Amino acid sequence: MRPELWTQTQSYDLYRPTQEPERLVLFAHGWLGNGTVEHDVVERAVGNLNIALAVLKQTPFSRPKAFHESIKDVTNTLEIDEVEVINHSIAQLVYIAKLAHQTKKGGAPYKIVKMTAVDAVGTSDRPITHRAVLEGINMMADSDSRRVAARSVINFARNPMGELCEATRAFTSRGLDTLDRVCHESGAQLSYIFHDRDNVVRTPTDRRVSQLEAQGSNVVELYGGHLEATGKPETIHYVLRAA
Repeated sequence: MRPELWTQTQSYDLYRPTQEPERLVLFAHGWLGNGTVEHDVVERAVGNLNIALAVLKQTPFSRPKAFHESIKDVTNTLEIDEVEVINHSIAQLVYIAKLAHQTKKGGAPYKIVKMTAVDAVGTSDRPITHRAVLEGINMMADSDSRRVAARSVINFARNPMGELCEATRAFTSRGLDTLDRVCHESGAQLSYIFHDRDNVVRTPTDRRVSQLEAQGSNVVELYGGHLEATGKPETIHYVLRAA
């Protein structure tokens, strides 16, 4: 990690390249994900691209207000009023809640121009099955995922009731039509990424994929499991390069 390239606040960690960034991207982690995206993962994901990337820090009861405030603060800091967002897992629901909240208040001082939902809760029409427990077993065999899992356990121990409430809200969420409508009303370019070994948010059926593509969204399946986006740089790098 090169400390001179990083700005750390209570709300986010911001990686800023040495030259003026061409784009601003914000990564919103999923359930128990605070602190799981390490600086070296971000730097490897950005590579030689001239991109500023902010990783949000969130707790269950700070969403979606913290989501909005973080975007507002980082766009002001960089004097960039357009932002791309990568949402992982439960963060997709936070994105929707934020949009609804800001719409009621009359909009926001920034514009989300692109949103990529990675293994996002609420985007697949396939239910979570008992095979989801295999995610935990698979993580123990992978050093990067093992680190993410360990950090997630610590996060849960710090606020078990809050985390359980958030998980319950996410995994009982329904209504794909509402999700699609709110996303498209935002005017952002939409993409969806799933991983072929993810047993938590499984790759949707062909019918659902066709539905998303008919609405103008791009749908991609990559190799890996549910924590691929947080523990390794490959998924984030793919999103950044796909723009």
